[in-house]
Amino acid sequence: MVIGKIIWTLIAAGVIYTAVFILNRSYIARIKDLIQRHQLRKLSYYIANGILLILIAVIWVKRLSTIVTFLGIIGAGIAIALSEIILSLVGWFFIVFRRPFVIGDRIEVEGIKGDVIDIRIFQFSILEVGEYQSTGKIIHIPNSYIFRKHFTNQTMGFEYIWDEFSIIITFDSNWEKARSIVKEIMKGEDEKIEKVRHQIERAAKKFAIHYEKLTSIVYTTIEDSGIRITLRYLVAPRERRGVRDRIATEVLRAIDREPDITLAYPTYRIVK
Repeated sequence: MVIGKIIWTLIAAGVIYTAVFILNRSYIARIKDLIQRHQLRKLSYYIANGILLILIAVIWVKRLSTIVTFLGIIGAGIAIALSEIILSLVGWFFIVFRRPFVIGDRIEVEGIKGDVIDIRIFQFSILEVGEYQSTGKIIHIPNSYIFRKHFTNQTMGFEYIWDEFSIIITFDSNWEKARSIVKEIMKGEDEKIEKVRHQIERAAKKFAIHYEKLTSIVYTTIEDSGIRITLRYLVAPRERRGVRDRIATEVLRAIDREPDITLAYPTYRIVK
């Protein structure tokens, strides 16, 4: 009896691992992507080991209740050991069907910002973006992060974000004229933003997004070193650096032409 069970166990193991070997040589080995090939090879062996454990239980255990108990213990052990892989697999289904982001979206996960360039069974990849532009780094993030970490999508629904640009002028400067200059510079950008109002109306059907004013807003505050004039405006995430450059250039040129406006900066006085 025992010898027969050993023989059946060896036959089951031989058939299963032969099938896995053929699968790896005929299909998985042809996959060009090294990471995906490695992941599928590991997954095939995980599945093979799970099937083999079930067959061993059927061969060696007589009572059905004992088999169920055995499988329950084994299943719990596998779930604990492979919890991260299982959660990543569930995360992949969530990403594919719920679509919190798609390839090309700019997202931020736990302070890491970038453009999604690939979505796989166990992980997704982003091309890292610094404050304004790409750093060239590719970061691979487990799909399980979709449930465990906080993330934002800067391009889904409403494809614009609010950005701010500010300058500080001296107290004796003509601050009202400075406000008018900054506002005048933004007229061209405001006209572009008004043309995308239909995007907000479309996004409002899916998300609770409501903006009464889309054009830029200028705020004035008093600082220790002068008067701060802050410009708040809508901009596409990928155009953020270019827009800030244009604003800064035009503001500097305009202020340079105005003798009654002077930029302020922190100063220190040493008294002996």
